[in-house]
Amino acid sequence: MKRLLLAGGALAFGMSGALAADLPTKAPVVMEAPPTWSGFYIGLMASERAAYAQWTTTSIRAGGLAPDGNTAGARFGNTAIRGGGFVGFNIQSGNVVFGIEADAAGGTNINRHLGVPGGIAAPGSIIDPAVDSTRVRLGWDASIRGRLGFVVTPGVMIYGTGGGAVQQFQSTVACTATTPAAPPPSGGTFCGTSRLENFDQTRKGWTGGAGLEAMLSRSWTGRLEYRYADYGRVNHAYFAGTADQLATRVSVFTHTISIGIALKFGQ
Repeated sequence: MKRLLLAGGALAFGMSGALAADLPTKAPVVMEAPPTWSGFYIGLMASERAAYAQWTTTSIRAGGLAPDGNTAGARFGNTAIRGGGFVGFNIQSGNVVFGIEADAAGGTNINRHLGVPGGIAAPGSIIDPAVDSTRVRLGWDASIRGRLGFVVTPGVMIYGTGGGAVQQFQSTVACTATTPAAPPPSGGTFCGTSRLENFDQTRKGWTGGAGLEAMLSRSWTGRLEYRYADYGRVNHAYFAGTADQLATRVSVFTHTISIGIALKFGQ
């Protein structure tokens, strides 16, 4: 009897062990690492750029006249669509993100004025708005900037950015010789000869702004950004060395709002 009981106990113990072995086991939970902003990224952007140029005529050689102080200045400005790309690198330390970014984009801001700012001198007109004109055009631009961000949540960052920038700039003065009713300054146009001059220059300046960036997934981010850029003063004399020489000073600056999407290589 005792041996039977011992054998039954051993059998029961063996069955319980076998049953326990057959029971499903719960897999250990693997915690996914939080996303990081560190790493390289490359992206595309679309923007609206508001471009402004403050034009001042500083001297007019024709007839020995000075520019009219009442009309020597004029502001050129309009908005245009701008598109391009950017590339950068981030390093995240806690909730702070340090980065560097470069971008390049193309757009065309063109604004044309009839006549030439400052070209009207009493008692006669030396600029004829019917045949003379002034134009300012801004084309492509690029920048290289630092970025400093703060992680609000693991997938959302606000940041400031600033650095150097370049801007393609063109200004044009066109004038047409007409037969004056009387010699300047009592009448006539400032052009003794019909002339057209385009002045092109790549301006250097600075840019700064701020933005909001969010992780759309572990590899993609989206952003909204605003930047201001100042390209200083452009000094140029049109028709230099002629009797119609016109000296000018133009201050150039822009405001740009962009949306962008980027592919992030750091995980």
